[in-house]
Amino acid sequence: IPDIETPSTLAALPPETPANLRARGSRSVMAVPMFRQNEVIGAISLAHRDVDAFSATHVDLLTTFADQAVIAIENARLLTELRARTDELQRSVGQLTALGEVGQAVSSSLDLETVLTTIVSHAVELSGLDGGAVHEYDEAAERFMQRAASLAVAQPSAKPHNRAGNPLLVEGEIFASHAGQFDPLDVVG
Repeated sequence: IPDIETPSTLAALPPETPANLRARGSRSVMAVPMFRQNEVIGAISLAHRDVDAFSATHVDLLTTFADQAVIAIENARLLTELRARTDELQRSVGQLTALGEVGQAVSSSLDLETVLTTIVSHAVELSGLDGGAVHEYDEAAERFMQRAASLAVAQPSAKPHNRAGNPLLVEGEIFASHAGQFDPLDVVG
């Protein structure tokens, strides 16, 4: 725009644009689109205090800067994608490593507690949670018994139930009803 004060320019621009340019003392403006694969992703603009301040050389120079800006933006986008994929691959490697360790523990140990502790420890680690436990239903006692935990979990001595008679989870132990069923929503914390 050679002169922001011409009637045709003032009519074509939103009112705040000439006001902002005037506040900075600008009279002429040049903008060059930034293209990525024939799609406009932005623009670079320059302003000057003189009327008709920009030459063809200025346009060529600003076009070069616009092309460089597109490359920088694309590189930043690709780097962000690469970092996200790297993080995803690292999580996958961690999961595969943990699964391999669990598989090794299952095949190399006859000690059930060791195997279950390995499983729950890796489950807690991979899920990013504070702790976990493995419970097995004891038919004779009619309740779930803790077999392994990733941290010390206290076992209360009573069998608490809610008002509906449903068993509760208290400090990490699940107490089962006579049918061996429990409602995971019944939790005391």
